[in-house]
Amino acid sequence: MQSLTEEKRFLPMWMSWMIWKSRNDFLFAHRNVHPQNDVEKGVQAVAEWFIANPSTTIQERRICVTPTSCWEPPSSGWLKCNFDSTYRSSASCMGVGWIIRDDKGQYIESGWAKLPQVDTPLQAEANGFLYVVQRIWSKGMRNVWFEGDSLQLTNVINKWEENTELGNILIDIRHWISLLPLCSLAQVNREKNQAADLLSKCIYDSVDFFMLYASPPQWLVKYLYAPFTI
Repeated sequence: MQSLTEEKRFLPMWMSWMIWKSRNDFLFAHRNVHPQNDVEKGVQAVAEWFIANPSTTIQERRICVTPTSCWEPPSSGWLKCNFDSTYRSSASCMGVGWIIRDDKGQYIESGWAKLPQVDTPLQAEANGFLYVVQRIWSKGMRNVWFEGDSLQLTNVINKWEENTELGNILIDIRHWISLLPLCSLAQVNREKNQAADLLSKCIYDSVDFFMLYASPPQWLVKYLYAPFTI
């Protein structure tokens, strides 16, 4: 125990709390939470607790906090596309942002686009994912690992669940995914997806309908997590 950092000693307590909350959600709200989500929430809770209660050295804290917030490269030979959607019910459109990097963390492209308005946040996430899948296919990219921060969308797609809220969008997604047989979709916490989140929100500050960055704009570089920057 003495060799463990304070973060690692606190982790079992927070993990137990997250599991207890998920158990109550299952019993009383009939909501099933994926175990991976409990793990990520537990680790994130530890990080937030130490930020609010700074009692350890920066060196100690960096050991545990960094893995929960840093982007991770895909397997060798793969690309990773992080994406996110933005939705405001009062807006006339929704937005999607994406960023593509290779297995060395090398930047390939990023961008954002305004899309027709939808009715719900889940529809926005699905519509944004459909857009980036189509873009990936049109660019000739095939071995692609998609990452978004919507657990609900990830479960619907990966578990082949039906969802009346998504309707034909889901049919279109499954069609385009079938054209990319070597792709995968995973859910990550919002810190790891921060670059895509910021890109998606650019739609509210621009009159343009589409923007593509062949190299990362200066304001985005600091969110790419060293050493995976440029």
